[in-house]
Amino acid sequence: MNSSPQDSKRGTGMPQPFTSAGSALFFPAEPASFATSPPALLRPLLLISDLDDTLIGGASREDNNQENDSSGIPSNSEAQQEGEASSAAACDARSRALKAALAHWRELGASARGPQCRLAINTGRTLPLFLAALEERGEVIPEPDVLVCGVGTRVYLREAAGGPMGSASGWREDVSWAEHISAEWSIGEVTAALRAAMDQLGPDCVSWRNPAENDELKLTVCVSLGALPSLVERMDNRLRTAGLRYRVVIGPTDDPPGWAYMDVLPARAGKNAAAHRVVSLLGCEAGAAVVAGDAPNDLDMLAGAHHHSIVVSNCHPSVRSFALEAASRHHQHQHQQQGQGQQGQRQRLQGGTTAIPQADGQAADSEGEGQRDCDDGDNRNDRGLAGDWRAVGGWDERAVAAAAAGCGGAAVAAELGPVMRHVLAALMRGQEVAAEEEGAGARWRGEGDGCGRLGPVELAAAAVGPGGEVLSPSLRVHLASLPAAGGVMEGLHAFGFM
Repeated sequence: MNSSPQDSKRGTGMPQPFTSAGSALFFPAEPASFATSPPALLRPLLLISDLDDTLIGGASREDNNQENDSSGIPSNSEAQQEGEASSAAACDARSRALKAALAHWRELGASARGPQCRLAINTGRTLPLFLAALEERGEVIPEPDVLVCGVGTRVYLREAAGGPMGSASGWREDVSWAEHISAEWSIGEVTAALRAAMDQLGPDCVSWRNPAENDELKLTVCVSLGALPSLVERMDNRLRTAGLRYRVVIGPTDDPPGWAYMDVLPARAGKNAAAHRVVSLLGCEAGAAVVAGDAPNDLDMLAGAHHHSIVVSNCHPSVRSFALEAASRHHQHQHQQQGQGQQGQRQRLQGGTTAIPQADGQAADSEGEGQRDCDDGDNRNDRGLAGDWRAVGGWDERAVAAAAAGCGGAAVAAELGPVMRHVLAALMRGQEVAAEEEGAGARWRGEGDGCGRLGPVELAAAAVGPGGEVLSPSLRVHLASLPAAGGVMEGLHAFGFM
């Protein structure tokens, strides 16, 4: 989700036609019945999900307008089916169904009557804005074990003894996480850099967003698209000179139209890094973690996951492009590994061995290696899932210590158009940002007024940041045919969790 509930995620991605037979099994015409009879959870699950337009919401403005069309001209059946699937009422019904299923699975897991189930909500909202969402829409929001706020800047653990979920006392902050990401951050320097840029560009071009969106680890501004590259360049020059590392999330907003929002965060923050911290806090079996999202600030989490990512159908165009590309690469990787496995088997039958290149550049004996990366839960990345959180999510302490000042990650929505290229060029100036493609080793860097080839994976690499893994060989990305919570349930079914 974007940093503010007012941002225009709604309507930026059109739902796909409802074509999944597997989805139809779990999403009947009246999904409310699902809440009273959830399907069985088949294996351990740790769901790490965005909130707005992923766990809740998801109705697109276009669909609602279509439903209210008074022209008297009937829509075709496919468009009508899409509208019904993404209506506000249908989305809320699925959110309630998912909430009930998660509560049921967690109850069974806690009593050892079923696989363990955990939930973490990873939202762009600050804690006050999350509590406001609970007050407004608590009937459709499930209770998480861990709450990540402010685009990965704050991590809170549920403290039931402290109070209800809707009160601040019901949450205990993971102070060590805040200390970790603060190491290269100065709220004073960042505030001064943004204020100086505002003074130079004027209030007609840049303004602060809702004060409730900001705290000591996150600042959000609203900027006109025409002024965005200049704002980014001025801020980057000042922060680079001050020796600070930071990351940004930039996406479209219609408040006002023709503007964008920009989150400025510590370089060590972000939804991907925080998701790995959640895995470390809660612990999970290999392959049990699933992430879900829809917006540009979810891109690093979706691309940096080790096993399963769910992209809901109401996602932003840039996120949809990534999901399609990632799915294609996963299938290609599977075919390659199957071919290598068959080659290794032939070598063994002939009494010889062969070295098969692995995704990390290492060579391994062919004894069984050809199939390993194809199987979820048996991949080399498993060793990092429950390890030291300082060495996962792309932030190895030694690499961080040696990193240059400046931008440490940028999630920029492709739908901003040509402005996106100018922004990335300004942010990555003088830095070569690796976007290692499976088997291709492609790189891009910011040069002049534009960047090199910027496909969906390159944009995802920029969002994850230097040193972070993008598109693990074992990562499977499911692009759902349903919006929001319906898409999350569809993805869990596709991945074999239900």
